[in-house]
Amino acid sequence: MRSWYQDRVDDFALTMRLAEAMNVPAAAPELASLFEVAPELVEWSINSAHDPRGTLRMSVWTRDRMRAARALHVLAPDRIAMRDLLVDPEEYEGVGLALRAGEPPSVRWWSFASEGEQMAERARIAWPDHAPMMDELFAAIGGPHTCTAVGIESVGDHQRETIYARLPDAAAAIRVLELARVTVSRASNLFWKGLCGLEPNGREWPKVWVGRSVGAHPGWKFYYFARGDELRRTDEVMLAAVEASPELRASWQVLRDVVPDRPCIQLLGLTIPDGAPPTFTVYLGRA
Repeated sequence: MRSWYQDRVDDFALTMRLAEAMNVPAAAPELASLFEVAPELVEWSINSAHDPRGTLRMSVWTRDRMRAARALHVLAPDRIAMRDLLVDPEEYEGVGLALRAGEPPSVRWWSFASEGEQMAERARIAWPDHAPMMDELFAAIGGPHTCTAVGIESVGDHQRETIYARLPDAAAAIRVLELARVTVSRASNLFWKGLCGLEPNGREWPKVWVGRSVGAHPGWKFYYFARGDELRRTDEVMLAAVEASPELRASWQVLRDVVPDRPCIQLLGLTIPDGAPPTFTVYLGRA
């Protein structure tokens, strides 16, 4: 039987291999501090080499409050106060790094919500300037009970804050797309029609989240959860659809070599930066 320690060692080694495949510095000391969390889940997300949000991003997830706080204190001590305002005492907490060539890694943190209205209220207290934005978002979706998570990222001297919510049905998705003023594009059509079935007589609605980010590199993010979707496409089909780069394919192969008997793509994200065209993010995991 494998131990959590062995899994942790393997995931650290996998992260180093993924960094090599993506041609980004591995930041081994910072990564090692993350794995002191003894994570229950590790996830990697892949962007293009030119994405300002980072090329290779990894996150560790735990319910151990002390270990998560310790890791954040090592990596971004100036974000502890914000974390204390936002963290849900009953749900998973995530800490992560975004790696990119030529720059130091940025530190990321999230908390899932056990109860949406309570998380939305914590976000209002922590980010009072964002209240109008949250009001618009939750009005479009159906209320603050749809809030699923919050996230922060330190980007140099700046910070990005993100509020996440679940889109319960196609009608809510359409209202949010109107709010975000999302225009027609190949990427949007692929995501909404091809994966989510947002069209007449489309597929059963899958699990889809929206994220609204403000601050450094603001924009809208939409997440299709391939994990748990009985109607999901294969990894190979999704990689072809997003026109995966050689580096992304090499990273996917690193995970596929470890778990050849099950899918490695956990989520597919569509990011629409303010004032820029949409891009895809592929989320990998071996769970």
